[in-house]
Amino acid sequence: MVVGSTSLITIVLTCLVLSLVAILLSIFLLIKYLSIADRLRMFAVAINSKAVRRFLKAVEEKRSKRIRKRYLIFEVLVYGNEVNQWFSLKGSEVENAIKKSFRELFGSLALSRSGIALVYFSDRDMKGVMRFKAPYRTKLITALGYVKEVNGVRVLVIPLGISGTLKKALSKLRLKK
Repeated sequence: MVVGSTSLITIVLTCLVLSLVAILLSIFLLIKYLSIADRLRMFAVAINSKAVRRFLKAVEEKRSKRIRKRYLIFEVLVYGNEVNQWFSLKGSEVENAIKKSFRELFGSLALSRSGIALVYFSDRDMKGVMRFKAPYRTKLITALGYVKEVNGVRVLVIPLGISGTLKKALSKLRLKK
């Protein structure tokens, strides 16, 4: 009987130790939870502070600034069997090809937000000026590289420069003849 009582005491002591460990673990987790709750409360207080409100206001003001327009000067080079000295493309055909390329690469939403429009195109020189919104500069130049044909005619659209005003863009266009 002594042997049985020792194993019973061992089992009871093991259960007591395990329950003590469980209680200590739950106390530790409760303390951890309370520190997280304190951090959340501090974050909520920080959100209501003047510095954060001032920062959010500055971010909103930056977003509301007017987006500037830019003008891209480009040249269309026609190559292949279809080329002769009297061949020319219409401005609307070139504009549609550039817009199609832009839409395929970046989607209709980006196309509508970019404000791409052909302002000037010379059928004789095959040079033109496109208006667009400044943040879409790299996307437009990328789209120009993807224009491969206009109405079945193989072409290359080469950007020659970018200007902030239409007057400067047209003067650069006339200088680059």
